[in-house]
Amino acid sequence: MGVAGWAAVTDALERVTSLTSLNGCGQYNAIRAGGLAEMNLGWTELGVWAARFLERSASTLTKLDVSNNGLDPASATALASALAPLTLLTSLDISNNGLGPASATTFASVLAPLTSLTSLDIRGQDVGDGIWPIIAVLLPRAAILQVESNGDVSVVIGEGGKGTSRMQLSGEKGLGPDSGKRLADLLQLAPPPLLSRLSLSNNRLDPASATALATALAPLTSITSLDIRG
Repeated sequence: MGVAGWAAVTDALERVTSLTSLNGCGQYNAIRAGGLAEMNLGWTELGVWAARFLERSASTLTKLDVSNNGLDPASATALASALAPLTLLTSLDISNNGLGPASATTFASVLAPLTSLTSLDIRGQDVGDGIWPIIAVLLPRAAILQVESNGDVSVVIGEGGKGTSRMQLSGEKGLGPDSGKRLADLLQLAPPPLLSRLSLSNNRLDPASATALATALAPLTSITSLDIRG
């Protein structure tokens, strides 16, 4: 339906006072009223519709699930823009939405000021180079960073592990020479003060990316565990 289609539907529904469920979502009236702590929109395709009402829960919303909503680029931008007031948000699931690099970068720019966020899920889509702005946002808050050989990335946020963010490198492959260097550059640009564990085993680091990583390790004064086997 896209942004324009949902705008028309949303305006029309304002005159349908008897409606209590939309696309199987029983939170229809609660979302419109605001004041929610959790919003579960997975598989409902209501991400764009709900974006209009998110600000009404800005002072209460901590968990938002918008997974499997089939967001096109314009819809992703509309949803991302609506996240800005959600300063208490701790968990956001935007997995399996077909997001591309541009949409991931848009989300990264909005998420940067949301310092309460500890759990972000953007798996199930190849966001290409858009993963790096996301990682750049999460790294300063990271206590544990793990990159597996299949491209799975886990970032445990905060002391004591307040939450875990999950994403995938492009092509479901681990770090290679170029991506290894990009990670090293991010670590060196803003050394994460809480990072205690770094696991990069079974990735494809070459001598140059390994050297860059070695340079980035020096300022990591909290690190206690490093795994670069394989």
